[in-house]
Order: sequence, then C-alpha cells, then structure tokens
Amino acid sequence: MIVAADCHAEALVRGLALESPTAVPARPDGGDGLTEAERRVAAMAAVGCSNREIAEGLHVTVSTVEQHLTRTYRKLRISRRADLPPLLGGPALGDLTDAHRR
Repeated sequence: MIVAADCHAEALVRGLALESPTAVPARPDGGDGLTEAERRVAAMAAVGCSNREIAEGLHVTVSTVEQHLTRTYRKLRISRRADLPPLLGGPALGDLTDAHRR
C-alpha cells in the first residue's frame, strides 16, 4: 500500500483499504467525537470509496454507511466528502499507508 500511495495510485489504495478496512488507525486523542466505526467509514470515504464499496469492505449495509457518514458530517460540521481528509488528521492516503507500516 505504501508504494501505491507514493505513486498516487488512488484506485489501488482504495482496493487495499477494502481488503483491510481495519488497518485505518483511530486518532489517539479522539477529540473529534467520532466513534471507531464512523472513523473507519469516513477514512474510506476520504480516499474515494463509494458507499457501496465501503459497505462491502466493512460487511455492513449501504444504509449503515450513510448513517455513519451523516453523523460524521454533523459531528465535524461539514457538508461533503471532500472536506473529510484534512479533518481526519491529515491526508487520508497518508493515514492508510502509516497504518500499513505498523
């Protein structure tokens, strides 16, 4: 996954995120109020995964993904997916590659 992110292969990074969605780390401070599940969904959305891809990767329904994103947007006071990466503690691709190194 590190090489994929370094090469800006976003589609490959999304695919790897789907294979190992639990690799996305939670922020240690938890200061944003997101639950672990909301953070996983938001991190996958931030790298461009569709709601269906997130649902399949996390083995939940599309409705569950939509609900997590709705709560995430409300908690972070944002209105769209494009606002997610900077609010998740840095670039989403960096978060995924850091998690892979652990």
